[in-house]
Amino acid sequence: EPEDGFTLSKIKEEITTVVRKYLPKLEITDISVVQSKESEFAATITISYIVTDDVFDMSDTITINI
Repeated sequence: EPEDGFTLSKIKEEITTVVRKYLPKLEITDISVVQSKESEFAATITISYIVTDDVFDMSDTITINI
């Protein structure tokens, strides 16, 4: 079925929950889930994050098409 606001919101929630559980040193600073312009059955996810260890912090952004 086509993506809707509820489905896109659940994707964002699931990513945030899994990252907190399995990647404790990774902090999501921003996450965006939008319906793809090419297909109503796809979405584009953009995640900005910071990885922290004892000495250094690294930040980056990743974009995923699903």
